[in-house]
Amino acid sequence: GSGLDPRYDYFSVLRESVDRCVSWLFFVMNNTEEIDATRELKAGAKLFLATDGVQANDEFIASVRNPYVESFRRAVLLGEANDACKFEAAFEVAQAHAAIGFYEYMSDFLGALARLLEFKAHSPLPLFNVTNLKPAREKISVTMLENILKLTELDRAFYSKILESAS
Repeated sequence: GSGLDPRYDYFSVLRESVDRCVSWLFFVMNNTEEIDATRELKAGAKLFLATDGVQANDEFIASVRNPYVESFRRAVLLGEANDACKFEAAFEVAQAHAAIGFYEYMSDFLGALARLLEFKAHSPLPLFNVTNLKPAREKISVTMLENILKLTELDRAFYSKILESAS
């Protein structure tokens, strides 16, 4: 909650919120081993998927409810706060980043980052944490999409504002 350490430059990559949520749901379902540390998360994901996003346990909901805003804002704002305060705190932290990229434009971001860091060239990064068997956004049910939209409302506004400010 004391802010970003000024000794460092910060870089982040954001992903469109609905796509990120769907990807996370199917990553948890299909690519995460069920062990003690993941049992509740997987149970919540299974329930979320089975009920079109109507139900899930607290652990899964916490992992998909506005994760960008929640993560960024914690650098300057800990504890309970209203959505407007969380959003402003998250945006303040984002503005302090040296660069923010977008998953959908990863190659452009990595090229710009390499130039900023004065790397001669960057070689392609290997794929990691790839989500297997994820449906396209238009293939998820209307009910699930509505529930994901509710859970990611702040993140969608945050993503839009960051994207707009980057233009």
